[in-house]
Amino acid sequence: MKIQRLIFLIFTTIAVFACVTDHPSPQVLKISENTLRFSGNGGAWKLTVNSNCEWKITGGDTWCKTDKLEGSKTAEILIQVDTNDTKAERDTRFTFTCDQKEAEVHVYQDTSGNNYYYELPVIFHLFYADETDSLQNASGEFFTKMIDECNRLYNTGTNSIPMNLKLVAATEDPAGKPLRTHPENPGSSHEL
Repeated sequence: MKIQRLIFLIFTTIAVFACVTDHPSPQVLKISENTLRFSGNGGAWKLTVNSNCEWKITGGDTWCKTDKLEGSKTAEILIQVDTNDTKAERDTRFTFTCDQKEAEVHVYQDTSGNNYYYELPVIFHLFYADETDSLQNASGEFFTKMIDECNRLYNTGTNSIPMNLKLVAATEDPAGKPLRTHPENPGSSHEL
């Protein structure tokens, strides 16, 4: 009798638990940032996607891209923004979807129209005994090439920091008066 009751109790328990419906865990889709702002120079930003399902990314633009378009669970996404040369602010959005969940990231970018270049005047003081001697008196073309090469190295060197600076041959003094220059060597001061 006890065995029958025990068997009845076991089957009843199994029947009760068999009737209970499984509730799936609620979907989660969270993005670490909802809004990104970039300067006109562009750049990159890492976002973290936290999810318990497979997700996809849509949206963006030719100037604003992601390194991934889909994934699952938790992952990092790199948003890359190009330089804005359009003279107008721009924006786009990315939509992350995961079955029934959706999240958006808005990306805004300023214009790069506020870039300034500072011109730094350069003066070469030439000292020579005979101005007709080409070994003592370098040509104006030599100084122009030297300034151009300095600008190239300054702007493309691996150890240089862009400061929007350009070296130019000086044509006037700090008061704005034209410099007396050697006719062959613009950018050089010359006592006549």
